[in-house]
Amino acid sequence: MSWSSSLLFLLHYGLLRQTQDYDPKPKPSEIRLIMIDTRDFPKQTFLRDLDALNYYHDYNQGLKKLKGLRQMQYYFGEYLTQGHLDIREKCVQMTMQQLIDGGLFTVIFPALDKPNNNWADWAKPVCKLRLGIRESHVVDQKQIRSAIFMAQGCVGTRFLVPFALMLLGLRSRQSDNAAIANAFHSLFTDEELSFRDVKYDQCSYRMEELKRFQQLMEAVGKQHNDDASVNETARLLEGLGLSSNERVINPIGTSIYVGFADEQS
Repeated sequence: MSWSSSLLFLLHYGLLRQTQDYDPKPKPSEIRLIMIDTRDFPKQTFLRDLDALNYYHDYNQGLKKLKGLRQMQYYFGEYLTQGHLDIREKCVQMTMQQLIDGGLFTVIFPALDKPNNNWADWAKPVCKLRLGIRESHVVDQKQIRSAIFMAQGCVGTRFLVPFALMLLGLRSRQSDNAAIANAFHSLFTDEELSFRDVKYDQCSYRMEELKRFQQLMEAVGKQHNDDASVNETARLLEGLGLSSNERVINPIGTSIYVGFADEQS
Protein backbone atom coordinates (compact mmCIF):
# COMPACT_ATOMS: atom_id res chain seq x y z
CA MET A 1 0.00 0.00 0.00
CA SER A 2 1.17 3.53 -0.75
CA TRP A 3 0.97 6.42 1.71
CA SER A 4 1.95 10.06 1.38
CA SER A 5 3.08 12.77 3.77
CA SER A 6 1.64 15.41 1.39
CA LEU A 7 -1.94 16.45 2.11
CA LEU A 8 -2.07 18.30 -1.23
CA PHE A 9 -1.09 15.15 -3.13
CA LEU A 10 -3.80 13.10 -1.43
CA LEU A 11 -6.50 15.74 -1.80
CA HIS A 12 -5.83 15.86 -5.51
CA TYR A 13 -5.92 12.08 -5.69
CA GLY A 14 -9.38 12.15 -4.15
CA LEU A 15 -10.51 14.61 -6.84
CA LEU A 16 -8.90 12.44 -9.52
CA ARG A 17 -10.79 9.38 -8.29
CA GLN A 18 -14.03 11.31 -8.28
CA THR A 19 -13.38 12.37 -11.88
CA GLN A 20 -12.05 9.17 -13.44
CA ASP A 21 -13.62 6.28 -11.52
CA TYR A 22 -16.81 4.74 -12.93
CA ASP A 23 -19.12 1.79 -12.28
CA PRO A 24 -20.01 3.20 -9.83
CA LYS A 25 -18.76 6.78 -9.83
CA PRO A 26 -17.79 7.63 -6.24
CA LYS A 27 -19.33 10.56 -4.42
CA PRO A 28 -17.13 12.87 -2.33
CA SER A 29 -18.77 11.38 0.77
CA GLU A 30 -17.48 7.94 -0.29
CA ILE A 31 -13.85 8.96 -0.81
CA ARG A 32 -11.97 8.80 2.47
CA LEU A 33 -8.59 9.93 3.69
CA ILE A 34 -6.89 8.16 6.57
CA MET A 35 -4.49 10.03 8.84
CA ILE A 36 -2.04 8.11 10.99
CA ASP A 37 0.87 8.87 13.29
CA THR A 38 3.71 6.60 12.21
CA ARG A 39 5.16 6.71 15.73
CA ASP A 40 2.40 4.25 16.64
CA PHE A 41 4.04 1.58 14.46
CA PRO A 42 7.29 -0.40 14.72
CA LYS A 43 10.38 1.08 13.10
CA GLN A 44 10.86 0.29 9.40
CA THR A 45 7.14 -0.31 8.86
CA PHE A 46 7.19 2.46 6.24
CA LEU A 47 9.67 2.52 3.35
CA ARG A 48 10.18 5.73 1.41
CA ASP A 49 9.50 5.02 -2.26
CA LEU A 50 12.62 6.92 -3.33
CA ASP A 51 14.76 4.68 -1.11
CA ALA A 52 13.23 1.62 -2.79
CA LEU A 53 13.84 3.16 -6.22
CA ASN A 54 17.46 3.90 -5.33
CA TYR A 55 17.94 0.18 -4.67
CA TYR A 56 15.88 -1.35 -7.49
CA HIS A 57 16.14 1.16 -10.37
CA ASP A 58 18.80 -0.85 -12.23
CA TYR A 59 16.47 -3.86 -12.48
CA ASN A 60 13.82 -2.17 -14.60
CA GLN A 61 13.77 0.67 -17.12
CA GLY A 62 10.42 1.91 -15.82
CA LEU A 63 11.79 2.14 -12.28
CA LYS A 64 14.83 4.01 -13.56
CA LYS A 65 12.55 6.54 -15.28
CA LEU A 66 10.41 6.89 -12.15
CA LYS A 67 13.51 7.50 -10.03
CA GLY A 68 14.53 10.29 -12.40
CA LEU A 69 11.11 11.91 -12.03
CA ARG A 70 11.24 11.62 -8.23
CA GLN A 71 14.60 13.36 -8.19
CA MET A 72 13.12 16.31 -10.09
CA GLN A 73 9.87 18.09 -9.23
CA TYR A 74 7.75 14.94 -9.09
CA TYR A 75 8.42 13.99 -5.50
CA PHE A 76 5.32 13.58 -3.35
CA GLY A 77 6.51 12.14 -0.05
CA GLU A 78 5.27 8.62 -0.79
CA TYR A 79 5.90 5.67 1.52
CA LEU A 80 5.21 1.98 1.05
CA THR A 81 3.96 -0.73 3.39
CA GLN A 82 3.85 -4.43 2.65
CA GLY A 83 1.26 -6.97 3.72
CA HIS A 84 -1.42 -6.38 6.33
CA LEU A 85 -1.11 -3.18 8.36
CA ASP A 86 -3.37 -2.97 11.38
CA ILE A 87 -4.41 0.67 11.74
CA ARG A 88 -7.35 0.12 14.06
CA GLU A 89 -7.36 2.71 16.86
CA LYS A 90 -4.25 4.25 15.30
CA CYS A 91 -5.91 6.48 12.73
CA VAL A 92 -8.66 8.95 12.01
CA GLN A 93 -10.74 9.03 8.84
CA MET A 94 -12.35 11.89 6.99
CA THR A 95 -14.22 12.20 3.71
CA MET A 96 -13.69 14.59 0.85
CA GLN A 97 -17.22 15.85 1.45
CA GLN A 98 -16.35 16.82 5.04
CA LEU A 99 -13.39 18.82 3.79
CA ILE A 100 -15.41 20.50 1.05
CA ASP A 101 -18.24 21.36 3.45
CA GLY A 102 -15.69 22.76 5.89
CA GLY A 103 -14.44 25.31 3.36
CA LEU A 104 -11.65 23.55 1.46
CA PHE A 105 -12.58 25.22 -1.83
CA THR A 106 -14.04 28.46 -0.50
CA VAL A 107 -11.71 29.48 2.34
CA ILE A 108 -8.67 27.23 2.59
CA PHE A 109 -7.53 26.48 -0.96
CA PRO A 110 -9.76 27.87 -3.76
CA ALA A 111 -7.13 27.03 -6.39
CA LEU A 112 -7.87 23.34 -5.83
CA ASP A 113 -11.41 23.70 -7.21
CA LYS A 114 -12.61 23.78 -10.81
CA PRO A 115 -12.30 25.52 -13.25
CA ASN A 116 -8.88 26.70 -12.04
CA ASN A 117 -7.61 23.17 -11.49
CA ASN A 118 -7.52 20.05 -13.67
CA TRP A 119 -9.03 17.14 -11.71
CA ALA A 120 -8.41 14.67 -14.55
CA ASP A 121 -4.64 14.71 -14.02
CA TRP A 122 -2.60 14.19 -10.87
CA ALA A 123 1.13 14.90 -10.69
CA LYS A 124 1.34 17.96 -12.97
CA PRO A 125 -1.53 19.87 -11.31
CA VAL A 126 0.01 19.23 -7.89
CA CYS A 127 3.31 20.73 -9.05
CA LYS A 128 1.45 23.73 -10.46
CA LEU A 129 -0.50 24.22 -7.23
CA ARG A 130 2.76 24.19 -5.27
CA LEU A 131 3.86 27.28 -7.17
CA GLY A 132 0.63 28.97 -6.14
CA ILE A 133 1.32 28.30 -2.46
CA ARG A 134 4.47 30.41 -2.72
CA GLU A 135 2.37 33.30 -4.00
CA SER A 136 -0.37 33.08 -1.35
CA HIS A 137 -1.94 36.27 -0.01
CA VAL A 138 -1.56 37.11 3.65
CA VAL A 139 -3.69 34.76 5.73
CA ASP A 140 -6.42 36.34 7.84
CA GLN A 141 -8.07 35.37 11.13
CA LYS A 142 -11.11 33.92 9.34
CA GLN A 143 -8.91 31.49 7.44
CA ILE A 144 -7.04 30.50 10.59
CA ARG A 145 -10.33 29.85 12.41
CA SER A 146 -11.72 27.95 9.42
CA ALA A 147 -8.68 25.67 9.34
CA ILE A 148 -9.03 24.91 13.05
CA PHE A 149 -12.79 24.30 12.82
CA MET A 150 -12.35 22.09 9.76
CA ALA A 151 -9.64 20.07 11.46
CA GLN A 152 -11.77 19.63 14.56
CA GLY A 153 -14.72 18.44 12.47
CA CYS A 154 -12.59 15.99 10.49
CA VAL A 155 -10.09 14.53 12.97
CA GLY A 156 -11.40 15.48 16.42
CA THR A 157 -8.80 16.24 19.07
CA ARG A 158 -6.19 13.58 18.30
CA PHE A 159 -4.60 15.24 15.26
CA LEU A 160 -6.27 18.63 15.56
CA VAL A 161 -3.20 20.86 15.74
CA PRO A 162 -1.03 19.18 13.06
CA PHE A 163 -3.95 18.79 10.66
CA ALA A 164 -4.99 22.42 11.07
CA LEU A 165 -1.39 23.46 10.36
CA MET A 166 -1.34 21.20 7.30
CA LEU A 167 -4.42 23.00 5.99
CA LEU A 168 -2.86 26.39 6.65
CA GLY A 169 0.29 25.19 4.91
CA LEU A 170 -1.74 25.10 1.69
CA ARG A 171 -2.46 28.83 1.64
CA SER A 172 -0.06 30.80 3.82
CA ARG A 173 3.44 32.19 3.50
CA GLN A 174 6.34 32.50 5.91
CA SER A 175 5.41 36.04 6.91
CA ASP A 176 2.18 34.59 8.38
CA ASN A 177 4.02 32.38 10.87
CA ALA A 178 3.82 34.76 13.83
CA ALA A 179 0.10 35.47 13.39
CA ILE A 180 -0.70 31.76 13.10
CA ALA A 181 1.50 30.86 16.08
CA ASN A 182 -0.16 33.56 18.21
CA ALA A 183 -3.62 32.30 17.26
CA PHE A 184 -2.76 28.72 18.18
CA HIS A 185 -1.22 29.73 21.51
CA SER A 186 -4.38 31.61 22.40
CA LEU A 187 -6.58 28.57 21.69
CA PHE A 188 -4.57 25.49 22.70
CA THR A 189 -2.85 24.28 25.85
CA ASP A 190 0.89 23.85 26.27
CA GLU A 191 0.43 20.09 26.16
CA GLU A 192 -1.44 20.28 22.86
CA LEU A 193 1.35 22.39 21.38
CA SER A 194 4.23 20.27 22.65
CA PHE A 195 5.58 18.37 19.63
CA ARG A 196 8.00 15.73 20.82
CA ASP A 197 9.69 12.80 19.07
CA VAL A 198 8.22 13.67 15.70
CA LYS A 199 9.85 13.62 12.28
CA TYR A 200 9.24 15.34 8.96
CA ASP A 201 9.63 13.84 5.54
CA GLN A 202 13.33 13.78 4.66
CA CYS A 203 12.68 15.90 1.56
CA SER A 204 9.97 18.20 2.88
CA TYR A 205 11.97 21.15 1.53
CA ARG A 206 11.18 19.89 -2.00
CA MET A 207 7.42 20.04 -1.46
CA GLU A 208 6.07 23.54 -0.85
CA GLU A 209 3.09 22.26 1.17
CA LEU A 210 5.35 20.18 3.44
CA LYS A 211 7.90 22.95 3.75
CA ARG A 212 5.18 25.34 4.91
CA PHE A 213 3.83 22.74 7.32
CA GLN A 214 7.29 22.25 8.84
CA GLN A 215 7.79 26.01 9.14
CA LEU A 216 4.45 26.40 10.91
CA MET A 217 5.12 23.51 13.27
CA GLU A 218 8.49 24.99 14.16
CA ALA A 219 7.03 28.48 14.59
CA VAL A 220 4.36 27.20 16.98
CA GLY A 221 6.86 24.98 18.79
CA LYS A 222 9.43 27.77 19.12
CA GLN A 223 6.90 30.14 20.63
CA HIS A 224 5.84 27.37 23.01
CA ASN A 225 9.46 27.05 24.18
CA ASP A 226 9.94 30.81 24.34
CA ASP A 227 6.79 31.17 26.45
CA ALA A 228 8.02 28.41 28.77
CA SER A 229 11.36 30.19 29.15
CA VAL A 230 9.70 33.54 29.92
CA ASN A 231 7.34 31.94 32.43
CA GLU A 232 10.21 30.18 34.20
CA THR A 233 12.20 33.41 34.40
CA ALA A 234 9.21 35.12 36.00
CA ARG A 235 8.87 32.30 38.53
CA LEU A 236 12.57 32.48 39.35
CA LEU A 237 12.26 36.20 40.05
CA GLU A 238 9.38 35.42 42.37
CA GLY A 239 11.34 32.70 44.16
CA LEU A 240 9.20 29.99 42.58
CA GLY A 241 11.64 28.69 40.00
CA LEU A 242 11.64 25.08 38.78
CA SER A 243 14.66 22.90 38.23
CA SER A 244 15.84 23.08 34.62
CA ASN A 245 15.37 19.33 34.19
CA GLU A 246 11.66 19.76 34.89
CA ARG A 247 11.10 22.11 32.00
CA VAL A 248 9.15 20.88 28.97
CA ILE A 249 11.46 21.52 26.07
CA ASN A 250 10.92 20.65 22.41
CA PRO A 251 14.34 19.25 21.36
CA ILE A 252 16.05 21.08 18.52
CA GLY A 253 15.53 19.32 15.20
CA THR A 254 12.44 17.35 16.15
CA SER A 255 9.82 17.12 13.48
CA ILE A 256 6.61 15.50 12.41
CA TYR A 257 6.01 12.58 10.11
CA VAL A 258 2.35 12.04 9.33
CA GLY A 259 0.97 9.69 6.70
CA PHE A 260 -2.16 9.90 4.62
CA ALA A 261 -3.72 7.31 2.37
CA ASP A 262 -6.96 6.79 0.56
CA GLU A 263 -9.20 3.97 1.76
CA GLN A 264 -10.23 1.57 -0.97
CA SER A 265 -12.97 -0.97 -0.57
